[in-house]
Amino acid sequence: MKEFSTLKGGMLVALGLVRAGLPDSARAVVGRSRGNPQIDPASELMYYEAQVRAQLGDKDDVVRLLTRYFAANPQQHEFAKLDQSWWWDSVREYPGYKALIGGN
Repeated sequence: MKEFSTLKGGMLVALGLVRAGLPDSARAVVGRSRGNPQIDPASELMYYEAQVRAQLGDKDDVVRLLTRYFAANPQQHEFAKLDQSWWWDSVREYPGYKALIGGN
């Protein structure tokens, strides 16, 4: 649990770095903050990374990460269709994201 919390904290720090205008630093922190199935069996860190990648404008990475996240957590897909959170604004109209989420 401690290791997961540390990695999750890294993802949140990366989001802050993006907001502070430090994209290279954010990418470096994301790279160090990924988990594995033993640490993160629910793949939550992938979801957090997708949020950071959305803020970075890494749209293909967002789609790739969310595809893997929904494969591990299919019950979350329905919720994603309704999610209007600000962190998805940059990808909301991206065709790959729309196709994955089920947008028009």
